[in-house]
Amino acid sequence: MDRRRFLKAAAAAGLVAAAAPTRIAQAATEGGGNPAAGGRPWRRFEIRHGIELAGNGGNGGSARLLVPVAQTAGDYQRAHAPSWSSTADRTALLHEPVHGAGMLRADWDGAGPHTVEPVQIVETRDRLPGDREAQAADPAELRLYHQPTPSMPTDGIVRETALRIVAGIDAPEARLRAIYDWVVDNSFLMYPYVVTAGVEPDCLDPATFRYGITARELPA
Repeated sequence: MDRRRFLKAAAAAGLVAAAAPTRIAQAATEGGGNPAAGGRPWRRFEIRHGIELAGNGGNGGSARLLVPVAQTAGDYQRAHAPSWSSTADRTALLHEPVHGAGMLRADWDGAGPHTVEPVQIVETRDRLPGDREAQAADPAELRLYHQPTPSMPTDGIVRETALRIVAGIDAPEARLRAIYDWVVDNSFLMYPYVVTAGVEPDCLDPATFRYGITARELPA
């Protein structure tokens, strides 16, 4: 499904998802002692969303909703399997085949209340830059995250700029810092926003930062 097309159609048909404020319950959990996280314990969060589609929508009230779910990310984050309640005629937990991103799909065939309430337990822990220890990289994982995508090119002017930024710098962390600083120095907020908000114009554009480090074959 084309996400942009779906959102436009949903807005036109009155299918605007109104999400209730997310309720998060936090509790400390066991599992400290890992040097990569400074021996800090895991913290557990319950993430709960209440979503209701406004109106009955078009096409006789039929609708489809895709809700992102959290992922497990190595030693950084542990995501438990989500559960949910819904008025949908069909629900399914899907995973994107390349990067494994998860989403809950809910389908309604006709008019009536269109609601879904996913619940998921996610565990994470605090980290500081000094906690990081050198670890052997997984070659397959590096290849995956070095690949360009249709919306994230890594050749042409992107690669040329990245090479110019890190020229003469060998250490990976120093290269990351150089690209980060360059993006901050060369990213600017829109002028009307700067005037009304009274903020400094420098900012970090995460997408540009990822283009740069991927083009330089640093894990994004």
